[in-house]
Amino acid sequence: MRERCNLKGFLNAFFLLSFLSVFLYASYAVSLPRKADFVEGELVIKLKHSRENRVLEGILSRHGLSLEESLPGRGIALVRIPRGFLTDTFKEILSRDPDIEYVEKNYIYRALKTPNDTYYFLQYHHPRIEDPQAWDISTGDPSVVIAVLDTGVESTHPDLSGKVLQGRSFVGYFSSTNTADGNGHGTGVAGTAAAKTDNARGVAGVCWDCLILPVKVLGSNGSGTLFDVIEGIDFVANYAAQNPDKKVIMNLSFGAPCSSSSIEQDAIDNAWSKGVLIVAAAGNDGSSEPICPAARNHVLAVSATDEDDNLASFSNFGSFVDLSAPGVNIVTTWNRSRYVYASGTSFSSPIVAGVAGLIWSLNPNLTNDEVAQLLKDTSDDLGSPGYDIYFGSGRVNSNTALQAAQSGAVPEPTPEPTPTPTPTPPPSEDTVPPEVSITSPRDRSAVFSRVTISASASDNVSVSDVKFYVDGTLLATDSTPPYSAVWDTRGYSRGWHSIEAVATDTSGNTASDEISVFKFR
Repeated sequence: MRERCNLKGFLNAFFLLSFLSVFLYASYAVSLPRKADFVEGELVIKLKHSRENRVLEGILSRHGLSLEESLPGRGIALVRIPRGFLTDTFKEILSRDPDIEYVEKNYIYRALKTPNDTYYFLQYHHPRIEDPQAWDISTGDPSVVIAVLDTGVESTHPDLSGKVLQGRSFVGYFSSTNTADGNGHGTGVAGTAAAKTDNARGVAGVCWDCLILPVKVLGSNGSGTLFDVIEGIDFVANYAAQNPDKKVIMNLSFGAPCSSSSIEQDAIDNAWSKGVLIVAAAGNDGSSEPICPAARNHVLAVSATDEDDNLASFSNFGSFVDLSAPGVNIVTTWNRSRYVYASGTSFSSPIVAGVAGLIWSLNPNLTNDEVAQLLKDTSDDLGSPGYDIYFGSGRVNSNTALQAAQSGAVPEPTPEPTPTPTPTPPPSEDTVPPEVSITSPRDRSAVFSRVTISASASDNVSVSDVKFYVDGTLLATDSTPPYSAVWDTRGYSRGWHSIEAVATDTSGNTASDEISVFKFR
């Protein structure tokens, strides 16, 4: 899908902008969370009949319910089910009662985390990719660093001060620590990804608490050379290698037509090998011609969508596109302490970089490859079903991405149990079955891509093997502890799937354990 390519001459930064005048506004929303939490043991019922007292007494008596609260004249009551019953089970029982019109679990509503930044109400892209819901899970962590290779970053901007690390400039023949932004483009990219948020001024970034590493490879005119870019990429690779406690994301909001040279690809491969996640703008020519570095291997290429989830009129497209993100009228920071409306894939890319920052903040055990795959697997499908050349895998969704990262979809390795010697078999026939338990993934968790299924098994004599089944079909057999199998979910439909582990001992006795998991798109 990727084309090998080269940068010739100058690299043009992609940006369109207009200055703005705004009004103060603040919003506070309440919503049912994606993961619908509820009060265990409580149900809300609505009666069918007007004689509610007599009817309600009959319902309480028939089902052994206790009344917690009621709304007189409305026929609505909050009831508690008998101890020992599952809420879902009793909901089904009550739904068949002829005197009950409907029954619901007592869901828990939460205020969505909405920042108080002055221009937040203009930033449509945050609710579009479900950032407010994601922020209830994580707002980022300073251990995650977003390297912005661009025109520099204004570190004194009121929405960036205190978040910008000491970077490096490679513009011209001599490198320096002066990463000041004489253009504004780099400051806009940085603010889109990680502006200070909930500080009662300016705008909100996607990853509130991520830090920014400015790497100046483009001059004040918005262009730079291949050599400068290579120096910048190498600088980030070395930073990642020297700071193993950091997770590093590199944003590249620039490009040039591709050709066959591998110089830039080598630099990108080196950064990738150091654990760096690389995100790049797909280009603003409205063309299917690939733009580099976006079309390089190990780079997430991001196209732009508009306010209605259509492909932006200027956005490039093609088989090199991996993801899409909003890129029209993005309100962001600019140099000289300004704020602007900016359009271009230059601002779609840092939105994805910011979401990646949230993922890594929540689950730092993920590799760069796993984060890239998670971003694609949890995106919202636009256009033709499945992958297409306009939106890639889909438009990024920070909420579903963080839910997947939080659920343990990529489980940590299961510690290897201490092996025990096989005891001498008893003289009588062994009829005791083994014990088996699926240890990963967790029951009713979300999974995607390649999933390692792990199980523990023991027996009074010896376990012969453990067989793993998905939806009743044999996946793999493992005869050596720790017992595991790798399930590639990409060939399975989105939805619920069963996983079963069947242990067999040396006498042929069997035991099984079964869980259900939800496979993302």
